[in-house]
Amino acid sequence: MFAHLHVRSTFSFLSGGSSPEDLVTSAKRNNDKYLALTDVNGVYGVVRFLKLCKAEGIVGIVGAEVTLDHHPVVLLAQTKEGYACLCDLLTKVHLADRKKPGILLENIPDPQDLICLSGGRESLLRKLVSEGKIGAARSWLERLSKAFPHKLYVELANTVSYGDRAMIDALYHLSQKMDLPVVATND
Repeated sequence: MFAHLHVRSTFSFLSGGSSPEDLVTSAKRNNDKYLALTDVNGVYGVVRFLKLCKAEGIVGIVGAEVTLDHHPVVLLAQTKEGYACLCDLLTKVHLADRKKPGILLENIPDPQDLICLSGGRESLLRKLVSEGKIGAARSWLERLSKAFPHKLYVELANTVSYGDRAMIDALYHLSQKMDLPVVATND
């Protein structure tokens, strides 16, 4: 099964280029059954997005790209309770520092019904691996795994950029060593 799980809309200023309408139209044209909306530190377009998905017979997945320990991870709500938890977390993110929103991992509330993707190209995991800091990368994944038990996925983002293949191989190898599942994305 394939689903776009790391998708930003125009509500992610300078990070997303498509409206929720355009995203759903494209998903329908491609016969996608599922589509996530994961705007940066917010769920701004979620009502429009879910209405459009429902009208087109697409399962809309609600999430956000959340700044955690100064780096992005993707959180996806599994249930209505997960959505409430995500909204609570996003409130804390914006109250923590209005100039640069974010929250530290140890300050997140119980992430009930949330799935965590380790983050795409700008993630802390990719940064550490690219710097050869495999021990620190492993430590970061262990911390995430404790916060999101059995709900952490290592994100393998292929943007067809120089070095992506080697990075994907390194992340996959690390995920296998740590017995963590992977998910392919392209943020």
